[in-house]
Amino acid sequence: MSFTGDLEHLPIVDIIQLLHAARKSGTLTVHNSKGDNQLVFRDGFIVSANNSRNNVRIGRILLEINAIKEADLEQALAFQKAAGADRKPLVTTLIERGLVAKEDAFKGLEILIEKTVLEILIWKEGSFTFDVDVVNVADEYRYIPEKMKKEINLNSQNVLMEALRLYDEKKRDGELETEFEEEEASLPVLAAAAPVAAGPEISADILGLADIDKLERKIPDVFIGLADPEPDPLADLQQRLAENAPDLPPAEREEIAGLLAPLLAASGQEKGAGGATVILFSADPLLGQALTLLCKQDGLLVFATDEVQDLDMMLARSLGKGMRPLLVFDRPAADGPFAAGALDALRRRLRDEAPQASCVQLVAPGDAAAVYAAHATGARLTLPRPVPEGDGAGFGRAFNRFVRTLVVALQDWSRESGEGKVMALTQACCSLRELGEPREVALSLLRFVSGLCPRALILVVGQGELVIDRGIGLAGGDEALTGSRFAITDDSLLATVAAGGRPFFGPAADPCLADQLQRLLGPPATPQVLLLPVLSFGKARFLIYADFADGANTPIPLPLCEILAVTGGLVLENALYRKKLQKGSL
Repeated sequence: MSFTGDLEHLPIVDIIQLLHAARKSGTLTVHNSKGDNQLVFRDGFIVSANNSRNNVRIGRILLEINAIKEADLEQALAFQKAAGADRKPLVTTLIERGLVAKEDAFKGLEILIEKTVLEILIWKEGSFTFDVDVVNVADEYRYIPEKMKKEINLNSQNVLMEALRLYDEKKRDGELETEFEEEEASLPVLAAAAPVAAGPEISADILGLADIDKLERKIPDVFIGLADPEPDPLADLQQRLAENAPDLPPAEREEIAGLLAPLLAASGQEKGAGGATVILFSADPLLGQALTLLCKQDGLLVFATDEVQDLDMMLARSLGKGMRPLLVFDRPAADGPFAAGALDALRRRLRDEAPQASCVQLVAPGDAAAVYAAHATGARLTLPRPVPEGDGAGFGRAFNRFVRTLVVALQDWSRESGEGKVMALTQACCSLRELGEPREVALSLLRFVSGLCPRALILVVGQGELVIDRGIGLAGGDEALTGSRFAITDDSLLATVAAGGRPFFGPAADPCLADQLQRLLGPPATPQVLLLPVLSFGKARFLIYADFADGANTPIPLPLCEILAVTGGLVLENALYRKKLQKGSL
């Protein structure tokens, strides 16, 4: 293992640039609900790609660039089928039978790499793993006739720039979403699958930004982003557990799966990130897998690595984005970067270079010397972690208790100070600057607020009514409530906040809230609610509603919330101006 992480934390553009700059060799696997894509690097150069999409295949690409004809492709496929176990890759078959020119074949393979990069550029969610020194070149790239004496060796920066150029062109021309929707429409539908009705996404029209004068005569529709579910998340979890802990007895893996499997059902229920990121320094992929899944449900992003230079890079990136780093060091080992002396020196250096970071040191049970050394060199907490050798048949249960305790400690630290909230605001404002669609702005604000209150949702403002949309922390998910409309009177708190444009936090004795909204959500344990209006061109376009659900109320930094809401409104206005400039209406 070299490093793993989440695309929400480290975008694919940054990953490719990092691998190129560090001249890394290995296989980058990017995973989301649509499948796995792979890019293979050698000394920072891309040498191969594996694409899970049927319509990004070498045969189709060669047809698109007119390197072969349909009949040539059918002939090569038939020859492969007849060859049985001795079949060669399609490119090799085409070349050896004289059906494609060698240079055209290599051009097609290069385009396949670019298209693979282009596809994962649009993935906003998912995970990645880079296996260092594992250079598994795909058959299409590896099995080339010896007489060609040529291999794919593409400059990663050039590939990335070309993919970004194509991305911008397709997005500008409205081709990007259509291209990927066509593939999804062609996928078979399981007979037992229930039909899903997807509402229209939020847009300038829905929020009334496309035609401000007509806003009062328009009832806004609901907006929601629906993600494709994993085909079989439980099977995927079990497979990854087997890969990450091959020496662990099956019964112990099942025990750990019992902890993680319930989280899969709630994978669509987001929790807001509190401006903190967990950086795990460990060579144990099992710990990385469990911590990533558990922390993600609590709104904490996790990055795992076993190399010091990657740790430094991730720490600098987190601080640069205004995120609060929470460092977790695995227990000391006999030698290498995890030797006791090496860990002591690393903690001491990071304490001086990044005092904002909090540090947890994991230790072997009963290792008092490691506890003393850790606290002397910057650790705020030491936590014993179980080992299979010591816990034997009880390792699964011990591991579950340990990782749950670790996540609780990390979550407490992420919320413990005002500094964390300021860093969360900084991160949210930075992310808003990169957004250009109303839906993205609304979801960004929702995630920020849900880091302060456990239950939050978006209310789109209409004429005398509000429309419930995407929510976080709702019992049973937000699907049942999405699209619900309820009327508001002019003297209600909701109408007052929408009209006045100022946020509200405090006890709410409002019949509209109690009799309509909270009747749908379930009454909160405390009466305190947060209402955050987002305005553009002087009118509230939507409200963020939040409460503490079944928990106790905590202080809310209302001025920080208002700063973020004002920033969101400016982003909405700028988006409208940009669209008018593109249409030439200004």
